[in-house]
Amino acid sequence: SKTALANGQFFLIRKDAYEKVRGHQAVRNQITEDVELMRLLKSEEFTVRFLLGGHLASTRMHANLKQMFHGWGRIFSGTSRRSPWRILLTMLFFLVCGFSVYPALVLGAIRATHGHVDLVIAALAHLVLIRLGGRYFNLSFSMLS
Repeated sequence: SKTALANGQFFLIRKDAYEKVRGHQAVRNQITEDVELMRLLKSEEFTVRFLLGGHLASTRMHANLKQMFHGWGRIFSGTSRRSPWRILLTMLFFLVCGFSVYPALVLGAIRATHGHVDLVIAALAHLVLIRLGGRYFNLSFSMLS
C-alpha cells in the first residue's frame, strides 16, 4: 500500500532505516517533516506502523481557534504537497462527511413517519461514528498518499 499515517509527536525508528533515508536532514525544508519522513521510509519499503498511545502520553496540538486554523492549514498544505485541488477536495470531503448527518436525520425523521426508518438508523450510526472517531483519533493524524 502507498498510503500511511504519520503523527510527529513521537517516532520509534530503527537507526539503519533512519540513516538510509538520511533522517531529518532529508526533510529539513518540508513544512510537514514528520509526514515526509514517513513517506521516505515507505518509499524505501520499510514497514511504517501507526499506533495510538493515548494511554501512554498525550499532547495538545493547538490551544485556540487561531492556532487550530493555522496548524491544520499547514498540515493540509504540507500533506497535499501544496496542491490547491487536493486541499479543496479534502476540505469538501470533511465538510460533506461531517455535516451530511444532519440533513440525513431530518429526511430520516420525515421518512420514519411513513414507516421507513432505514435513513434514521444510518444517520444515527453516522453520528455515533463521527463522535467516537473524533474522540478515538482526536483528529490529530495526517493522511499520506
